[in-house]
Amino acid sequence: MHNVIIENFREIREELVARGCSFTSDTDTEVVAHLITSNLNDGMDPVRAAAEAFTQLTEAFALAVIFSGEHDLMIGARRGSPLVVGLGETMDTMEALRMPRRAGQKILSIVNVPHSTMVRESDDVLVTHAGPEIGVASTKAFTTQLTTLLCLAIAMGRARGVLAENREAELVQSVSEVPAQVAEFLTDDATIRKLARDISHARDVLFLGRGASFPIAMEGALKLKEISYIHAEGYAAGEMKHGPIALIDEEVRVVIVAPPDNLFGKIFGNAQESAARSGRVVVLSDDEGIARMGEVAWATIPMPTVDPAIAPILYAIPVQVLAYHVALIKGIDVDQPRNLAKSVTVE
Repeated sequence: MHNVIIENFREIREELVARGCSFTSDTDTEVVAHLITSNLNDGMDPVRAAAEAFTQLTEAFALAVIFSGEHDLMIGARRGSPLVVGLGETMDTMEALRMPRRAGQKILSIVNVPHSTMVRESDDVLVTHAGPEIGVASTKAFTTQLTTLLCLAIAMGRARGVLAENREAELVQSVSEVPAQVAEFLTDDATIRKLARDISHARDVLFLGRGASFPIAMEGALKLKEISYIHAEGYAAGEMKHGPIALIDEEVRVVIVAPPDNLFGKIFGNAQESAARSGRVVVLSDDEGIARMGEVAWATIPMPTVDPAIAPILYAIPVQVLAYHVALIKGIDVDQPRNLAKSVTVE
């Protein structure tokens, strides 16, 4: 098993070909296997053969090697890239941590796995306790991290004296109600399942949001791309006229994340412009917001009325569930979408 690209594999391959090795692929992984085999053919034992091979590899790598006939031997080696038995960690995220560390900054990490490399290299951690991560798309990572960040913001607001005690109580109460609201939504997703049948045939899907809803639009687009293989993009609704509006026609679905906050009037304008260009507009909002959208909405996903600070957490759920149902309709494995891995071990 091999992660990270062997940067000098072409030079090694040429040497091995000159020595009579025959390759069946163009991968750098096969080069390592042939290099170790060549050392074995030269009379080295498995441990020495692997060790000698590793010295010829440049840059970072993580490798695990087993040998035919050696049932009690596995050799692991790493340089730069993490190697943990049973658990395969994201290299670019680790580098994002290490860069500020090298600049002398303190690190606070929000993680789900309490024994990861990131935990060991951080000054402090907040653990989300979301349970085992199975699916590549990892929807629960997004929602639990949002919740954790909100709790952190509340605590910091009180510590700095800029958040009133009564407002803190309102926010804490709202956070405590989120699990029940999510459970209620997940037990009655007939509206989304019906919408998913149409979305599954869409050519393109645009997700629009303003303010705190913009990242939710990006999350919805990402999940739809990841697990249903439909082209989707998330945009800040205020940028629509700077390019995305050119894509809208009757074949395009426009999903608008629109909690009735102080930006609702502006995103209502985006909905009108999308509908005027024959785009089929799907609106996520509460009863008040849906009523204000009127006939502009081609379809709606009703949401509970919640505090604006809580809205991003709850509004992330339906865009994730929509991607899930579209994938099921298309017969796609939602946990293991093609070409994706749980951890990205190359930069």
